[in-house]
Amino acid sequence: MLSFDPDKRPTAAECAERWGDLLRPWIPAQQVESVDVEKRVFQDIVAYLNAVLRGSAAMSSFQWARVLTAMEKIEPKLDPAQTSTWNELRNKIAVMRESVAV
Repeated sequence: MLSFDPDKRPTAAECAERWGDLLRPWIPAQQVESVDVEKRVFQDIVAYLNAVLRGSAAMSSFQWARVLTAMEKIEPKLDPAQTSTWNELRNKIAVMRESVAV
């Protein structure tokens, strides 16, 4: 059996203090950056459309409708460079979709 001296055991208060010391972070917590939702949505859509153009992803008419709906929501908040990228990708996808449909 275990043999120990009960006088050497820490008290409940000492255990709580030691536990608190163990739980304190070793490095300070980093500040959380605010997430720009529109920027993330735009990046996701651009990546998806580029994958479709490369042929590594497919796009159904339902997915195309979802992309258009998502872009309509964030388009007013885009900067001119993003708007240009969106228009370019939208035109390329439209040409690709027409060539497949014909």
